[in-house]
Amino acid sequence: MDRTERNFWGHYLTRPSKHDKESYSYIRYNDLNEQELVLEDLDEKSVDDLVTDIQYLSTPGEDGYHLFGTMSSELSLLKKSLKRVIRKSLFRVYSKQIFFWAYLGIQLMDNTSHEFGIYTTDVQLLLIALILIPLLNALISLIEIRKIKLEDISRRFEYRRFKNWLRQGEYISHFYLPLVIGIFYCWQYGSGDNPIELFGLTKPFEDLSSYYKLFTVVLVHANFPHVILNLILLSLLSNLFLRFASYKRLLVVFFTAVLVSSLFSVLLIPSGTSVGASGGSIGLLGFVLAISIKSRTFIPQKFTLRLLFYTGIAATLGFSTWEAIDNAAHLGGMVAGIILGFLYSEKLLLKKLDKDYQEELEKNKNRLASLTEKFEDMAQKESDFSKDTPPALR
Repeated sequence: MDRTERNFWGHYLTRPSKHDKESYSYIRYNDLNEQELVLEDLDEKSVDDLVTDIQYLSTPGEDGYHLFGTMSSELSLLKKSLKRVIRKSLFRVYSKQIFFWAYLGIQLMDNTSHEFGIYTTDVQLLLIALILIPLLNALISLIEIRKIKLEDISRRFEYRRFKNWLRQGEYISHFYLPLVIGIFYCWQYGSGDNPIELFGLTKPFEDLSSYYKLFTVVLVHANFPHVILNLILLSLLSNLFLRFASYKRLLVVFFTAVLVSSLFSVLLIPSGTSVGASGGSIGLLGFVLAISIKSRTFIPQKFTLRLLFYTGIAATLGFSTWEAIDNAAHLGGMVAGIILGFLYSEKLLLKKLDKDYQEELEKNKNRLASLTEKFEDMAQKESDFSKDTPPALR
């Protein structure tokens, strides 16, 4: 397979076959069931809901399904609907956050708020993470949608296939590290000892017996907002990482990044105490960024630009709250992740893609067999469900 061909990522998408060839039908994300699409019942709201929910679409006469949004005739509808979806999602997000910020403001004005570890710096971090980042991300999406042109259609379609490939994978293992760190924070919060003194990166080191703190720094956090942001970041980046590499490699990259970030912190900021898992998380981001740059012949450029955007946001976040964030540790984690990413061969990457694809096919076949058996049992009760038979995989 030519790595530079436009339909590279289409090869790794698991596509169902069509059961009823004479109707409009669609397949939702993570769902093998074929559903009929009645055009007369569509209004603006239902179209917007379908645009965000449909993965595959088929028109009358088509033998199978195509990835929705990869036909020229769908381009105008997709652009209009996505604009509406983004605007609606922003309204919902920010309307809900009004109550959150009102509550947080009351807590900050309360003299007892510091007892719960809520400080002005935390408000800055949450403001950037929960408000500014989604806002900038939405604005970039709107700009990308408006710039879609027919002459750039093939590149747009391949990027859409790539995004669908990313969404196709969901790994339960991406919760493992956040779960361990979250449990440890619960112990930290209720402990009568001083966990930050015991496990945090206290500098300078008094003796060699303190070197274990180079790793245990990931277990302790300054306060509740700090640990929540770190766990969300680690969970998202872990799932993204696992689309490109194995969980064993994730552990290697994460703890190598933790070690290097701790060493950078000790060397560049030789006093104070550092806590948190962000150095390891940024290492995962650096690893994926390096892969996207190295494998740019088949990984879309837009994906790389998005990663660079998030890297820039992380840097901005760090420098805007430099008195509270260990930027040396973040730099060390990024450097470690990028180096390990460039050392990761394309041969291993393609092997991982093929393995995941085969596992996805097998999972869908097993699920299809289970659904078929269910319908056969129901048919034995003198019910005719022939039109509802789930589609077979190609």
